[in-house]
Amino acid sequence: MMYRPSSAAFTVGLVLIVLATAGIVYLAFLFCNRAPASWFCDYGESPSPKTACGVRFSYRRVGIPCTVLLCVCNALCFFIYGVCLYSVFLCLAMILMLLIALSDREYTIIPDQFSAALALLCTAGAVCDLLSGQFFITSWWSPLAGSVCGAALFLLLNLFSRALYKKDGIGFGDVKLFGALGILLGFPAVFLSFIILLFTAFFHILFLLATKKVKSGFYLPMGPYICAGCALLILLRTPVYHFVGWYLQLLGL
Repeated sequence: MMYRPSSAAFTVGLVLIVLATAGIVYLAFLFCNRAPASWFCDYGESPSPKTACGVRFSYRRVGIPCTVLLCVCNALCFFIYGVCLYSVFLCLAMILMLLIALSDREYTIIPDQFSAALALLCTAGAVCDLLSGQFFITSWWSPLAGSVCGAALFLLLNLFSRALYKKDGIGFGDVKLFGALGILLGFPAVFLSFIILLFTAFFHILFLLATKKVKSGFYLPMGPYICAGCALLILLRTPVYHFVGWYLQLLGL
């Protein structure tokens, strides 16, 4: 059940949220740097020297900026959704999405262990949402439909890539990732997240091409865009829903 505390209690809670987020992110980076190297390579492949030894994710270079970003995001989650168990699940999912985005960006792999943990978190969050706030989940079938639709969207993208480029353009890790997030977002919000991630990817790719940081024919992993699309919908739920409502009204629907 959502609880709106007094201003003093909210300030104390906000400090605790920031401290907890910073501590969990630090521990998460330690865990990722000590996790088995096989997590960060594809099936049947041997771990590369880069993943087998050394620091996979530098906390000083990557972890500190990510900690600041997540502290802001998690504080916003509690501000938007209130002091409740659902907000806790959202914050933990945000942290896990960060690890997935970093892993896919650095090694073009989404560890199954991360996807499985995220699916469990999303399931718990969906149940909590259904029984309390009903921000995204308003019926028992919504998480299932969201998961199926999320996975199906990326399977269709891969079929399109095969037809157009004669090769896979989407990894199965992306399918599992968006299927897991579909549980949390439910139906039809999973489609809004899909649209947001497509726009995020489109404008980022345009920026990279305009600044000549990449060349044509380059490959960019989809994991970071999937996580960004979901996170943006969670943080901007109210304005996004208002915009969609306004647009549908404009169309007379």
